[in-house]
Amino acid sequence: MMNKFLTAAVSLILLAAADASGNGKILRITNLHVFKKLSRPVVEFPHERHYTWGMGCLDCHHRYSGDTNMLDVNELYPGSPAASCSTCHNTSRELERSYHRMCTGCHRDMKARGNSYGPVMCGKCHSGRRDL
Repeated sequence: MMNKFLTAAVSLILLAAADASGNGKILRITNLHVFKKLSRPVVEFPHERHYTWGMGCLDCHHRYSGDTNMLDVNELYPGSPAASCSTCHNTSRELERSYHRMCTGCHRDMKARGNSYGPVMCGKCHSGRRDL
């Protein structure tokens, strides 16, 4: 029992240290196969940081049937179609709207509730390199 507690405590400390140092997993969202040419710099998305803030995988990743998210979290792994927004949102306009609705929509909701929130202005998310 003590070993499980110690392992969990060490894991939490390491995760917090990685997050605080900014070394958490950063996903570079380009979707060049959909957008072809970027009009703004890429989004460098702090994936692990969102998880440490209490968000779950299915808060963003989804496959709806009516009002129910039917996606199984076990389908989400690097390179899986379920992990990629462009699998279902496969036109440039639809994908752009989906990102903005999910990401900035959530940030605005958090702000309205008086909570800490992420960027809501274009240049704050689109801050990566444009020359890919």
